[in-house]
Amino acid sequence: MGVPDQPELELPLSKSPTQRESISKPASARSPSKLAKPQAFLINAARVRQYALDVAERERHHEFTAVSVEFLQKIDARLRNFIRDEVARHPSRGKRLV
Repeated sequence: MGVPDQPELELPLSKSPTQRESISKPASARSPSKLAKPQAFLINAARVRQYALDVAERERHHEFTAVSVEFLQKIDARLRNFIRDEVARHPSRGKRLV
């Protein structure tokens, strides 16, 4: 009894040079360093989860037991947009955001 034969992997046919070049270039016209990178949350996810569950317990008739990642992403996106809006509305004088 030997090792069972492993299936052979099929490699794609080689592409023409023009096809290879288009694959290696980024889809965006921006440089790779400017591409969107995964961002960490601005929020404390554990505290937001607990706060959301506490609010739900006080104000809703249905019992919620968990908070999804999508919910946290939505809250984080709203916070980022709120901060951008506040900075954009701030007058261009002084050194402190008030």
